[in-house]
Amino acid sequence: MDHKELLSDLLAALSLSKKKFAEGLGLSQGNVSDWFNKPNARPSIGALKRISETYNVNLNWLVTGEGAMFIDTRARRVISAGDLLRLPVVADIAAGTGIEAFDVEPDEWLTLHPSLLAVPGPYLAFKVSGESMAPYILNNDYAVVTQAWHHLDINERICAV
Repeated sequence: MDHKELLSDLLAALSLSKKKFAEGLGLSQGNVSDWFNKPNARPSIGALKRISETYNVNLNWLVTGEGAMFIDTRARRVISAGDLLRLPVVADIAAGTGIEAFDVEPDEWLTLHPSLLAVPGPYLAFKVSGESMAPYILNNDYAVVTQAWHHLDINERICAV
């Protein structure tokens, strides 16, 4: 499989346009379009590494087409319903004007395994509204925040205050 087919498959799996893909990588749309349209244009080693790191893509798959498309970063194990947390989605959240999210009756619940949470609870879940944090956090994603944040090192993490 050539790089054009692999990239096309990747964009389809990510549900991204070439423009959004390029924006996520910090590249121009023209640069990415060249990979698809110019006969000898290929992603550089640096671009391949950036694609792998940004979108959690298996670099071996990206170069050869062999193996899984995405890197599985978590060990697989059987999860029972008793292991899961059920969190209320208390509000929509976006960059900008603040909102009050206390004593809100949730319209929705988010169920997930506690191993996905790197900080102690109790937790609140918010539904993301808008694209201001793209490409890492997209519209309709969920943000889970802890209410016990006072003594945490929050470097490189989302923080809702």
